[in-house]
Amino acid sequence: MSGWFMRATEEQKDQALRNADFAHIVDVIGDYSFDNRTEEQQVENKFIGYLGEIVVCEHFGWTRYFPPGTDTWKHGYYDATDNKGRNIEIKTRRSFYPNYSEDMMVIHTVEDCDLAYLLFLFEDDLETYVVVVKWFNRSFLSTHSWDMWISRTIWTENLRERRVPERFL
Repeated sequence: MSGWFMRATEEQKDQALRNADFAHIVDVIGDYSFDNRTEEQQVENKFIGYLGEIVVCEHFGWTRYFPPGTDTWKHGYYDATDNKGRNIEIKTRRSFYPNYSEDMMVIHTVEDCDLAYLLFLFEDDLETYVVVVKWFNRSFLSTHSWDMWISRTIWTENLRERRVPERFL
């Protein structure tokens, strides 16, 4: 499998769950008009995001910033930095969620990041995998309101190219 396709270890999944539980306790404001997802859904979504961050950062040797809001100005702002000092935003999804049009997904990133990575997380045969769907550089992001734009066609073609099983496309 390519460098774009990574298997999550049990230790990484445990760490992501601990991070999600911690972040949920910090984030909870009890206002369902602000976030109407159940508590379980909120923790699950955080888990997915943190697992993507943990796996890709360990794989590429990046420094991950957690918990948000502590130690440096980068905590709570960027998700990671690479060995060249570039600030990286990481977004993980379980599927393509069109939110701009029937065929387009738009995901907002942190303004001024140097790179943004869009990841796909799926489970197959009791294993959890994280796959880089697409990365976006500062030039693209700065001219697109710091949003990652991806069509269903590009999403599917990239995952197929990375040899994600067809049943997950």
